[in-house]
Order: sequence, then C-alpha cells, then structure tokens
Amino acid sequence: MHRLETDFDEHAQNGTVRADLQMYFDALCMAEQTAPAPELLAARVGGLRLLRALQNRTPPQSAAPPMCVPLSALCESAAFCADLLCGEAQKRVFFTGEPHITAACRPQAVLWATLNLLSNALQYSAGRYIFIDTASVGGRAVLTVASEGDFPVSVFYAAQKHQGGGLWFAAQTARLHGGGLYLAKSAAFASVSFSLPNGRASLPQWALPDFTDWLADGLSPVYAALCDSIFPNAAP
Repeated sequence: MHRLETDFDEHAQNGTVRADLQMYFDALCMAEQTAPAPELLAARVGGLRLLRALQNRTPPQSAAPPMCVPLSALCESAAFCADLLCGEAQKRVFFTGEPHITAACRPQAVLWATLNLLSNALQYSAGRYIFIDTASVGGRAVLTVASEGDFPVSVFYAAQKHQGGGLWFAAQTARLHGGGLYLAKSAAFASVSFSLPNGRASLPQWALPDFTDWLADGLSPVYAALCDSIFPNAAP
C-alpha cells in the first residue's frame, strides 16, 4: 500500500496504478485465510480509498458518447445500496424522486458523481437521514442529494476547485452536460443538485446494472465511493 500511495502521489500513469491495485486486491484475496481480520479490513479499505482517489482525479471523458440513462432507476438503486451497506454509520438513505426520469448523459460519470454526493452526505451530514431526488425542471433532469445540517457556502465552492475531490468530479460532470453544481439551504437541510439534458429516444439506451451486481462485487463503484461509511470502524 505504501508503494501504491507513493506512485499515486507522484502521478504515475493511471493505467499503471490500476494494474498495481488489481494485483494488490488479488493478494488480499489470497491472504483471507491467514491474515487477522482487523488488518485485512484495514488493508481492504485502504485499497478502496486509493481506488476512489484514482477515479476522482480522472476527469469525466467528453469523448464518451451520451446515452439515454434511466436516471430515477439509477438513483433508486444507488440509494438502496447505500442504505443497506451503511447501517454501521447510523445513516439512512432514501430515494424520493419522480419515477421514470431519463437523462442524456455519460452514465459512468453521472453514476460516480452521484455516489460522490452520497459519500459527502453520509460522512458530513449532522443528522441521520439522507434523500436523493430526481425531477424534471425546465426541460432538464435534475438530481439532488439532501442531508440534515449546514453546508457552508465557502466550503462548497472551495471543494469544487480541489482537483481530485468528490465535489470537483461532480462539478466537472455537471459542466460537461451543460450545467453546474448548486447548493440550496434551509433551516434544517442542505442540498446539492446538478441538471442533465432530458433523455432522448434517439440515443442508445443504457442498461442499468442490477443492484445485486454492485452489492456482490467488493470493488464496485458503490464500495469504492462509500467505503468510509460502509466500513466506519476500519483503521484510517
């Protein structure tokens, strides 16, 4: 892990880091029968954190063609997985959006941006409840993650300038699709939103992975993005 972190900090090629991470996780699988459970968990979470950092420092690719994405279904699946996996963090995640909202977007970038917003809410919200919402507003599909507590405006804007952070990636994804990242606050809640073009039947349809695939794969985007909330007791 120390060598992987050093390579990452020295901006080794992403492909090299990915290959080394794969070897690292393969070695962890081989050590499952012999390594102490707390050490194995700390090593796994360390690898997931590095995988998350690698994903966040890679800007969403404009060359990737947009597809017609079932945005409501994507957010509902992400909320269900987060709610199921993050029980130890004493948080609940609910989908409250309109059904059947679709978006014309790059699906992998939007999925990762959504998980980043969920990760921030899970880690930093003051209360227990987190909501993810989808709606159609002004001819665009709007995705919102809301959580209890305050989100200082200065922190919100500063985080978007930190390349490699979750909000930076989400902001880049929003801009790639002709929008931006927006903060709204009330007395009890803060919400972060971005909008996407509405889905079009002329675009290729993106097949949403079954949520069981995300749950069964320990290296899925859900585990990588939410690792600190899924495993809150792992060593830092």
